[in-house]
Amino acid sequence: MTHVPVVRRMLVPALLLSTLLLSPLSAVCTDDPELPGILWQNSSQASMEMPGIPPMQMPANSVTVCAPVEWTGPPASGEQERGCVSSDFQRDGLKVTWTSVCAGPPEMTGAGEITFADESVAAYSGTIRYASEEGALVVNLTGKRLEEGCANPR
Repeated sequence: MTHVPVVRRMLVPALLLSTLLLSPLSAVCTDDPELPGILWQNSSQASMEMPGIPPMQMPANSVTVCAPVEWTGPPASGEQERGCVSSDFQRDGLKVTWTSVCAGPPEMTGAGEITFADESVAAYSGTIRYASEEGALVVNLTGKRLEEGCANPR
């Protein structure tokens, strides 16, 4: 099948990206370990869509992380390791949006959106949609606040 090499090229980055997206807010990491953070349970699940091939769902991933209290950037995640740069971070009420460009391989552009469940900011859901020449990668994100006061937020 002619799509197999392309699928392999997309599969590894998709698995890495969906796993790395679980360390939310690493782009807004503070260097001050004295500031308490918030412990979050975060989950992600990626799916790939390529022309002529049924969508492929990756296994869901989940991790518990200590994140900063104030979100000043997107839930990032190993983006630097993948050559990704996020920009245009905006927060409007309960919604957070941003864009991302990844050097690859494969090169990808993306847009992320997270919506908090309510004013308590105790849970969120959202997606990051990436596009490349090989196809599309969609990462579904969910998170819930577990407790306040964890050390060394990242």
